[in-house]
Amino acid sequence: LNIRDAHDRAVNETVKFIQENYSQTREQIDGVRNTINTRKLVIAKFQHDTSRELDPQLHTHSFVLNMTQKENGEWRALHNDEFFKNKQLFGQIYRNQLASNLKDLGYQIEVTDAKKGLFEVKGVSKELLKEFSKRTEQVEAKIKELKGKYPEMEEGKLKEMATLDSRKSKDKTLDRTQIRAENLKRAEAIEDISN
Repeated sequence: LNIRDAHDRAVNETVKFIQENYSQTREQIDGVRNTINTRKLVIAKFQHDTSRELDPQLHTHSFVLNMTQKENGEWRALHNDEFFKNKQLFGQIYRNQLASNLKDLGYQIEVTDAKKGLFEVKGVSKELLKEFSKRTEQVEAKIKELKGKYPEMEEGKLKEMATLDSRKSKDKTLDRTQIRAENLKRAEAIEDISN
């Protein structure tokens, strides 16, 4: 539960940062279009704890509705150019906050890619990470395939295409208790996970 709480707090801090700094609308006054910072967003959050391959993967989808409220109470459409320009920043803010929250819980962090701001929890074996990374392996295989077809395409676009092209439909009839039990069995077959 502590890790879930660390994740929730990181998501909330990131959303708060976005709301305070990137919620904008546009308004035309005397023929001049102005951007107005509203500091108000309407967001629906949905938390998931498995990947499409049913590996453990805690993540939250935060859907920002195309609406914001001006100071006078008027609702307007979002001006979202800055959202898209800064999506990498938002991801980094989340990862920084999550790393800090995990450290506060006593976990040690191991930076795996300083340039991208990626880290792992120290002490989790490579074997365990590999066992629970089936979705990553599928995406990486699809990227290799797409690179052959589109050698000039930028890496980010390839990854986006690979992620979409390699995913299977979600099975909504699965029993969460059974999924958890199966994942624990898989982990225990690799190493002692009592910690």
